[in-house]
Amino acid sequence: MQADKTLELSFEIGHSLHRASQLTDDLFAAAMAGVDITARQLTVLEIIAQSQGPSQMDICEIAGIDRSTIADMVMRLIKKGYVLRERSRIDARRYELDLTHEGLRILELARPIARKVEAQVVSAVSSDCIGPFRDGLTSIVSVSRFGTL
Repeated sequence: MQADKTLELSFEIGHSLHRASQLTDDLFAAAMAGVDITARQLTVLEIIAQSQGPSQMDICEIAGIDRSTIADMVMRLIKKGYVLRERSRIDARRYELDLTHEGLRILELARPIARKVEAQVVSAVSSDCIGPFRDGLTSIVSVSRFGTL
């Protein structure tokens, strides 16, 4: 197949979003070389930091990540020493998550790197399109989050 041939994909937007996500994750992983955290784990740490004792289900709803993936991810973050999981004082059926000192340190280390990666990715979009691009992505995510897509 010729390298310059353009293929028409039936789900071009979905494919492009997926590829952009993969690129972002790859750039983040390269930028965080030597630090034991993925972009999705950073998202979980950020949600925990900005919430007051969120449960795994809270994180599922906010991040749009399925329950089994969150359960695995939280266990990995606990094993790394980044997250604590404790029974809720209000509801004994619920576990609340909190950052450890090490989790907070990793979060503080990773935030500026994540911002640089985002700036690198968004640099491919013209400056007058960045706002509408971000708004469009936010609209897609918020609509799909409520199951109306």
